[in-house]
Amino acid sequence: LWPSVTRMVFDIFDRVNIAGTYYLNADLSFVAEGASYAPYATVAVIALVLFVIGIPVATAWALVGEKHRLRHVDVRRLYGFLIDGYILDDGYLYLWEFVVLLRKVGLTVVLVLADDPFVQSFCASWVAIIALCAQLYARPFRRAALNRLETWALSVTLTTQLLSTLFAFQPGVETLVTVVLVSINVATVLIFVVCIIAYAL
Repeated sequence: LWPSVTRMVFDIFDRVNIAGTYYLNADLSFVAEGASYAPYATVAVIALVLFVIGIPVATAWALVGEKHRLRHVDVRRLYGFLIDGYILDDGYLYLWEFVVLLRKVGLTVVLVLADDPFVQSFCASWVAIIALCAQLYARPFRRAALNRLETWALSVTLTTQLLSTLFAFQPGVETLVTVVLVSINVATVLIFVVCIIAYAL
């Protein structure tokens, strides 16, 4: 629900200027300025503050308050979906799920606020680079295998982003880039399937 609502909120601010008039990018028949747009923008701002920002911040604050009780049954029952799998006894790594949320919000903001495809790709690549560096530094999962898988997944995401930029802006490399992208992503799926099967056994 949170990712969907977040995307909907940012879509309200995603406007395109056509002949001096702003239209909603998701619906070019809707004029996104003036009195007709103001109520939607107001609701979107309220939703941004209370829902998109408010819920993660409030939840993180509640988790910090329960820092010394993270292994208790009642806390795990309430917040287990946020902290399971992460290291609970080292600093604030149990809050890592909120770092993941920041990454998702960052990508959404890039897609909404950047109009130029190259700028979108450039900024998205930096989001992926920062996420990968953070993962390599923190290694937040209890299981080493999960840290390796997350590192691999983020590396593939970054590689895909960079090669997609090359595909879009460098003529003549389409076939090579396509082969590399398909190979990398198929290999990633196979690796994850093997890991899931191995874990189940």
